[in-house]
Amino acid sequence: MKTIKLGLIGLGNQGREHLSAVTAAADIQFICGYDPAADAAKLAQQIQPGLACVANIADMQHYPLDGIVLALPHFVYDTLWPELLRLKLPMLKEKPLGRNLDEAMRLLAQAKHAACPLQTAIQRRHHPSYQFLKAQLQHSHCHISEAHAQLHLGFSRLGQTESWRTEKQLSGGGALLDAGYHMVDLLHYMLGSFDIVSAALWQNGQLCQQQQVEDQVLLLARNSQCWLTLDAQIYSDIKQESLMVQTNQGHYKADRSGVWHNDNAIFTADKQWQQAMQAQLRQFASNISQQLWHDTLIWDQIPAMRVIEDAYHLAQRL
Repeated sequence: MKTIKLGLIGLGNQGREHLSAVTAAADIQFICGYDPAADAAKLAQQIQPGLACVANIADMQHYPLDGIVLALPHFVYDTLWPELLRLKLPMLKEKPLGRNLDEAMRLLAQAKHAACPLQTAIQRRHHPSYQFLKAQLQHSHCHISEAHAQLHLGFSRLGQTESWRTEKQLSGGGALLDAGYHMVDLLHYMLGSFDIVSAALWQNGQLCQQQQVEDQVLLLARNSQCWLTLDAQIYSDIKQESLMVQTNQGHYKADRSGVWHNDNAIFTADKQWQQAMQAQLRQFASNISQQLWHDTLIWDQIPAMRVIEDAYHLAQRL
C-alpha cells in the first residue's frame, strides 16, 4: 500500500497525539499542519521536525494530500466547515461529531454534498483491551445482563479557569458530551443501541440548570438484553475508567491496562493511546486507498449523538 499523506488541522494536545501515533509508521505520514497558535506549531514540529506548518487552511491545497485529520475546539467547525470542504478531501474528525444532533446531521449532509467522506475519531473502541473483551464475549456466547461504564478524568478544581469548554453555547456540553461520549460509544460498540431510562447532570454538586455545563453525569439505560449505567466525571480524586459486564458465565472487567474474568487477568495491554490511534488512522488510510466509504463507523455516531441528546432533554425535566 502506498504511503497515505495527511494534513493535520489543529496542533493542540489531540493533534500532537495523532502525530506521535504515526512517528514510526511507514504507510502514513503527516506532511503539513495548521494551527493559529504559533506555540502549538512549534510543539508539533518537535514531534515531527519535517512537518510543514501553513499560514492558513487554504494553503493546504498546495500539498499532495490524501486526507485531513481535524482536531479543533467543538465550536470552530460551525464557521470553518465550508472552508474545510473546499479542500475536497476525506476527513477524520475528532469527536464529537457535533455539539448536538442537529449540528452533527448538518455537518454530515454538507460533507456528503461536497463529496468529502467523513469519519469520526474516537479511540476507545480501537483500544486492544476493549477489542479483546468484545471478541471474548462473542466467542464465549455470553448472555449479558448488566453493563457498567465509568470514566473519571481526575482533574482538580483548583486553578481551573474559564474557557470555551465552560460556555454551553461554545462547547455544547460538559461531562456527557466530552468524557461521556467515549463511554456511550464504547457501550454501543459492545452492546448495540440502547435507550435512556434516566439521566442526571451535576455542576459543583448541584443539579444542572439548562445553560450550565455539567461536570458529572449518571445515566441509566436499557436495551433488549441488559441494563446499562454510565458514570462520567471531569473532577475526581483519582483518574480511572472501566467497563464491567455481568454475564451468565461470570463477570468481566476491562480498562486500558487489561481484561479480567472473575477477577483473574486474561489479557494485558499498553494503556497508552498510540496503538489505538494508529489503528484508527490505519483504518482511515485503508478507506482512502480502497475507497471503502460504505464503512458503518460514522453511522455508529448518530445513535451515540441521539443518546446524548435524549439524556440532556431528560435531565432538564428533573
